[in-house]
Amino acid sequence: MHPTRQKLLDTGLAIATEKGLRGLTVRELAAAAEVNLGSFVYHFGNRDAFIDELVELWYAPLYDELKAVAAKGSYPSAIAMFEATMEALIGLVARQRGFINHLFGDALAGEGAAQRFLLSLPRRHPLLLAARRGRPLSQPDRQPRGRQTTAGMGPARPAPHRHERRRSGMKQRIAILALLLTVIGGYLWWQGRPADGSILYGNVDIRDVNLAFRVGGRVDQVLVDEGDSVKAGQLLARLDPAPLTHSRDSALANLAALTAANALIHKGYRSEETDRARAALAAADAAALEADQQWRRQSALAATGAISRGQLDTARSQRDQTQAQVRSAREQLAQLETGYRPEEIAQSDAQLEGAKAALASAELALADASLTAPSDGIIISRAIENGSMVQSGATAFNLSLTAPIWVRAYVEEPWLGHFPSGAKVTLTTDSRPEQPYHGVVGFVSPTAEFTPKSVETPDLRTHLVYRLRIVVQDPDPALRQGMPVTVRLAP
Repeated sequence: MHPTRQKLLDTGLAIATEKGLRGLTVRELAAAAEVNLGSFVYHFGNRDAFIDELVELWYAPLYDELKAVAAKGSYPSAIAMFEATMEALIGLVARQRGFINHLFGDALAGEGAAQRFLLSLPRRHPLLLAARRGRPLSQPDRQPRGRQTTAGMGPARPAPHRHERRRSGMKQRIAILALLLTVIGGYLWWQGRPADGSILYGNVDIRDVNLAFRVGGRVDQVLVDEGDSVKAGQLLARLDPAPLTHSRDSALANLAALTAANALIHKGYRSEETDRARAALAAADAAALEADQQWRRQSALAATGAISRGQLDTARSQRDQTQAQVRSAREQLAQLETGYRPEEIAQSDAQLEGAKAALASAELALADASLTAPSDGIIISRAIENGSMVQSGATAFNLSLTAPIWVRAYVEEPWLGHFPSGAKVTLTTDSRPEQPYHGVVGFVSPTAEFTPKSVETPDLRTHLVYRLRIVVQDPDPALRQGMPVTVRLAP
């Protein structure tokens, strides 16, 4: 068989076992098998032809096993052979329960391939023991009754051929076997149907998280791979920290400088500066006094005409300059004694806080160079490699959380009162029908909606239902995202 054809059949068998024939679409099949639609059409032509071959592929090993049981050795009687075949049949039905349930459900729902297969069973199974014609039973055969050839009597009446009687009996038993196969399969399917609305159908809902660096840079280390289980706080990857370390050091130095300047402003001017300003004021006063006296003498001489008018103007200018110097020295002393203005102090305080914030931002950026797991989970995908450049916010990993695990189910309005918040339920999957999980209804939607098509229920999806969120209390790795789940009220 062509590898692509075999791959499509194997993938289709896996999907049909999980969802049934009705849930098998050509697009989903091609996507799951990683085959384009053209290849599907080339090998099978259409969906009906594919489904017919798929059912035959599933049934072939079962039929071969039944034939092997029927042909195995000799049996004490036909009843013993029938019992052995029935035991094998029951074992096969039990092992293939999931597919058989879907097969009968699909047939009742109008799936043509399932209907054709079930209708073909009555004419398939008479051939099951045909190979046994002529095989003698282990117990002795009795002499057929008839008149013997004796004196005064004619030839004996020929008895029916023993092999013909056996073949006729075998055909009857095989017909019964086919009927029982149909009855057992129908019973198993009926047993799986909900007797009422107390059985719900839903899907596992596991949250996942896209993990990314908050800063950009070059990837220095990648410590996990796809499929790895991680714990909360575990280091997943690290960027090259050198550029971020330099930025942190620069912010730290700037903070130190502004801290010193702020302390200087809060303490005010030094006492030496105040004393120097006070001495400058005294010198300015002395100079101003001398200049004033000189101007007075020059004014007296000018009145007698002993000096010129220019000399008097020079003395007056000198007096005015020294008086201005006195005022300047006095104001400088007052400034030093008063200290910095409140606005200057507030400005320095604001600059210091800005430097602290810049340092905190640089330290946070340096810490963000290390990407850690926010909670326990499993790495689903990895998008980075050592040495690659990443942008801030670009997804590096996809993490599937291991807790909490929820089940999204839907309940019809008449049964809504049976599933309030806090109601205890059991949950089973097709892979572990005998090992139920336990859960509690955590949320009931206040609004009604039409049943989503993704929910696998045997009823028509035209009823208004209410969405439930059920918290699984004892989850394990066997619960996977989107897995179909059957929900029942806990006893």
